[in-house]
Amino acid sequence: MQSIVNPALTDIPLQTQEDGSTAPDFPSVSLLVINHNGKSKLGHLLDDCLESLVKTSYPNFEILFVDNCSNDGTVEYVERVFGEYGIRVVRMPSNVGYTGAVNHALGLTKGSMVGVLNNDITAIDPYWLTTLVRFMQREPSVGIVSPALLHDEKRIDSMGGDANVLMVAWDAHSREEFSATSDQPIFPMSPPGAAFLFRRGLAEKLDNEIFDSDYFAYYEDVLLGFQVTLMGQRVAVLPSTTLQHKRGGSWGLISPAKFFFQRRNAVWTGITIFDTSQVLFLLPLWLLSNLYAGFVYFKMTRNSKFLLSPFRVILSVLAGMGKAWSKHERFHQKNGSSAKALNFSPTMILGSEKLTFGRKLALAVSNFAIRFAGLSKFRITEIKRYPLLDAEYLEKNY
Repeated sequence: MQSIVNPALTDIPLQTQEDGSTAPDFPSVSLLVINHNGKSKLGHLLDDCLESLVKTSYPNFEILFVDNCSNDGTVEYVERVFGEYGIRVVRMPSNVGYTGAVNHALGLTKGSMVGVLNNDITAIDPYWLTTLVRFMQREPSVGIVSPALLHDEKRIDSMGGDANVLMVAWDAHSREEFSATSDQPIFPMSPPGAAFLFRRGLAEKLDNEIFDSDYFAYYEDVLLGFQVTLMGQRVAVLPSTTLQHKRGGSWGLISPAKFFFQRRNAVWTGITIFDTSQVLFLLPLWLLSNLYAGFVYFKMTRNSKFLLSPFRVILSVLAGMGKAWSKHERFHQKNGSSAKALNFSPTMILGSEKLTFGRKLALAVSNFAIRFAGLSKFRITEIKRYPLLDAEYLEKNY
């Protein structure tokens, strides 16, 4: 474990020692940094990540650098440059994705709490971990806690995730101006998958797999948020502490591969959590909406692969329906009829707020399916612009 003195001990619970004295209670924490070819993909961002993490002001933590079979010399570089800081390098024999790497590394951790981090995270607040641990100690109803993730000093990257019943999820308040004027937590539907902390007991309740390994990457945090909520716990984000996240370091902000994983896993998530009758009404909508999404991305990028990606998603979902349905049955045996207990957003996320005829028609069809699925209280009532789907925004800012 690292041993870095932290002067910010205010409000940390005191633990009685054998001699009758008291000392601050610092539960052990294991931080998992997941990597694949980080040296070649991220450059100095990988150094920024590890340099900032080893300077974290918390006296009882370890760092596991979990490498997904990199072939660019990243592992050797990390061992040479950061070996003196006690970072444990875990070499995966093959690339099992973000989800598989996290699940495997869980079995190697020593901490009573576990943090999951992307390799493009920078800890700009050295006391971030102390803040998260203190909050978890005070709030037993919270299953997962995250810092606010910033894109830069002024703009938010993520304050957790929202989702609607169309199985479209997005980062709350992304690219809005950040103001740390409140110490009050917010409670989103899911954590920002790039950085969050949970108790080991949560993983044990999930059979020691915090993610669904079949997802590989993307939407695993959305499903986790649903699961935590159905356990009667909450997901919290603390604006009082921040990490910086340079989104897109591994997959790019927009790419056909990223589109595939996002949209396939979105449909898998819907199949898992909704009741059988609800899936029957909504599955055609989930599948066909990929055609529209692919066309939107094609218009943004002029990359013809986005016109083929939706068909790849549909074929993959149909080919894997047997396995997906087995997960659906296991999930509902454990949780019962669950979807109505979740807090879906009434928002449709698009590149602009303009209501064209085509969008009005899509909105009407979507709400028709939502109504007949028995989910009328989650009907779509508003359209919101999302900057990362706006070609003009991306051109100016990236």
